[in-house]
Amino acid sequence: SESDLEVVVSASNDAILMVEGEAREVPEAEMLEALEFAHDHIKKWCELVEKMAKEVGRPKRDFVSSSVNETLSSQVEKQFSPKARDCLGVVEKLSRQKAVSHLVSEVGQALAKAPQDYGLEEEKSDFAKEAYKAVDDLLYKMMREDILAEGKRIGGRGLDEVRSIETEVDILKAPHGSALFTRGETQVMSTVTIGGSEGDQMVDNILGLSYQKFYLHYFFPPFCVGEARGVRGVGRRELGHGNLAERALKNMFDPLTFPYTLRVMCEVLESNGSSSMGSVCSGSLALMDAGVPLSSPVAGVAMGLVKEGDRFQILTDILGDEDHLGDMDFKVAGSSKGITAIQMDIKIAGITRDIFTRAMEQAKTARLHILSEMNKTMEKPRESFKAGVPTIKTLKIPPDKIGALIGPGGKNIKKLQEENGVKIEVEEDGTVRVLGTDDKVQDEVIETVELQINGPKIGTIYPAEAVTIKEYGVFVDIAPGVSGLVHISEVAHERIKDIEEYVSEGDKFDIKVIEVDKFGRLKLSAKEVRPLEKKKA
Repeated sequence: SESDLEVVVSASNDAILMVEGEAREVPEAEMLEALEFAHDHIKKWCELVEKMAKEVGRPKRDFVSSSVNETLSSQVEKQFSPKARDCLGVVEKLSRQKAVSHLVSEVGQALAKAPQDYGLEEEKSDFAKEAYKAVDDLLYKMMREDILAEGKRIGGRGLDEVRSIETEVDILKAPHGSALFTRGETQVMSTVTIGGSEGDQMVDNILGLSYQKFYLHYFFPPFCVGEARGVRGVGRRELGHGNLAERALKNMFDPLTFPYTLRVMCEVLESNGSSSMGSVCSGSLALMDAGVPLSSPVAGVAMGLVKEGDRFQILTDILGDEDHLGDMDFKVAGSSKGITAIQMDIKIAGITRDIFTRAMEQAKTARLHILSEMNKTMEKPRESFKAGVPTIKTLKIPPDKIGALIGPGGKNIKKLQEENGVKIEVEEDGTVRVLGTDDKVQDEVIETVELQINGPKIGTIYPAEAVTIKEYGVFVDIAPGVSGLVHISEVAHERIKDIEEYVSEGDKFDIKVIEVDKFGRLKLSAKEVRPLEKKKA
């Protein structure tokens, strides 16, 4: 919780396999140093495991890959390559998927007509399944060769080119902050809600019970990828993406100076490549739109890799198909100063430090470009909250006075909250937070709490309400639980025979504190502020 970097690394003797972690704007050079440090230690563990395996002496099982139907593969490639090339030439995702679906259907029909020509047995083969595998394999080879030999991507984009970006803020009026981030065919809408500790997220896990004051929820509805199906429970994908975006943003403000609870909701409206990084960008803009004091804007980008032997190409801002047909999904989020979150998984035996270094440098260039596009819309947080957003005002009371503020069974604090429409939070160290939307009301509540805890100050004027009339004076309430006596001689300048001719229960008037005796009893005066006048008969 105190460190600037927390990262998990998985690797073999030869290469890094998986990375996931968060940081406090750590520069790329330091991140690479940390990964190299981890890899050096992992090698020692690999050596130990190999030594243990040799001592145990059990032979390692041979891995037998599922055999490829060479006849099927070569025949499909020979007959359908032009149509597969046409599919890869379609830029729009859903149109491309539709074209691929038609190609799979056409290949399936060809297999069904003459299965022996493709090395299939008519009775044992599922032609639709075989057709899908064959087309997927053909697209895999074709797309990868285009990238490795010509540097050509789907849609003709450059290897290090980021798709077009559009950003908007304050798109919704009810939430406390909102933003829309669009990058190519990926679009995420984020909203921010600000509140007090009542909105903390409870986390009950193996480590025990805890509460989070900042949390991000990621929603990936079926319609964002063109599907029509029911919304089921949150899956591993949603949890992982939401967690990564949350880690990218959570360290960008100081919870000690900004004691609010924040909920960020990222809703993916369209997805074709890294909606998690789109959520980071959209969430950053929404937080700034809400007036949350982020130290810097945050953006993220997803990198890809295509590697065959010694040949490789690193891809910036990958599409869904480039993730599916490529060898790496490497996500980096951060500010202009450094990295705040990182995640990588690969589908090959591992990547070398040289590849990792180049990917990191390329990701930084892309991130800075995205940040520059975001800055055109909003480059720093709003200086204040929008109208209607609850604010917190604080005061400090002695810890031994907390019971007095709460009252028997919470009676006093509940009354203060209900009558003033505020939320009062009290911590063990005596910190009192008043959460509300009206500055004046919050100030009055703070003044009331100070009155209840510290008592009125001599010489200070307070508004009062007559509660009980006696022949010798009137008892008034200055604040809930704070009352005193206005003696009959302190009501008016003239001599009074009947006090009820001057004041009735429920009357409101200003008083001045003239004395507090050793028992804490208040002696008050109305005539020193404004004498009460005799009521007409």
